[in-house]
Formats: sequence, C-alpha cells, structure tokens
Amino acid sequence: MEERELADSELYAACIDWAIQEVRAKRPEVKLKVYRELTAGQRGLFMFRVLHDHAYGSVGEFYGWISCLLAQNGQWDEIVKAIEHVHDAEMLRLLEETRSILDNRNRRVGVTYDTVSISDLVSDPLLRKQMTGLYNRFLHSASGTFARMADYIRKHANEFVVLE
Repeated sequence: MEERELADSELYAACIDWAIQEVRAKRPEVKLKVYRELTAGQRGLFMFRVLHDHAYGSVGEFYGWISCLLAQNGQWDEIVKAIEHVHDAEMLRLLEETRSILDNRNRRVGVTYDTVSISDLVSDPLLRKQMTGLYNRFLHSASGTFARMADYIRKHANEFVVLE
C-alpha cells in the first residue's frame, strides 16, 4: 500500500506507534535511547503524541502534563519544535499562552513546575477557569495538528519511513 492511501491517523500511527510501544513503561534511559534513534521528523511526531495522549483526558491531566513537561529539561522545547516544524500557528499560540499563564501563576503563588498539583485547580478558581479554556482549545486544535503532521509526512516521507 502506498503511504498516500492511508488515512491521516493510520499514517501517523505507522510512523511512530512502534516507538511509543518501545518506551511504554520503560526506564528513562531506555526512553532516551529510543528517542535519540528517531529522525527529526519522528521526534516531532513522538513528542506531540506524548503531550496529546497524556493531556487529552481531562483539564486536570492537561494541567498536570503540561506542568510535568515544562519541569523536565528540554521536553517542552521539543514539543514546540515539533509544532513549529509543521507550521501550526494555532497550536503554537495555544502552547505559548499556556506556558505564559502557568509561568505567571507559578511566580504569583511561589511554586515551581515540579511542585504543582492537580488539586491546584480546586484551590485556584482563576487557574481552573484558564486551564479549562485552554484545554478546550487544545482538544479543538489537536485534530488540526494531527492533520498538518500527516500532510507533512506525505510531503516528506523520507523523514519518517522507508518505502520498499
């Protein structure tokens, strides 16, 4: 089957699901080894998939995983690079706005990304309102991001798969 015959989700899965399976429930060193073996294009798919799959379940998961990725050295930057790579201005604005809101909130209350808690959404009504709005935008925008990534794969297949 030629790669253009695949639906967007099938194409995306064909390019990155194997790596997701390789790192699931593994030690950090194994995850890093697999990640380093990916092409630049695959890294972008991988990082957005990590963000999406962990953050789409609820406002709390969105808040928690965004904070977790911001706390981990370099991971947020890799997600931003992935979004820039496919020229998704809408998702990029959303991520930048999310980071700005969280940076400001964390400074205001004197916490760091590695000390935040999902319970912050209960104790901070403004944070809950902001994260709910951003989460809803994330859900709406993610399908467009996946479509842009699939289009990019089709135009640059050599960055993702070897066709025989």
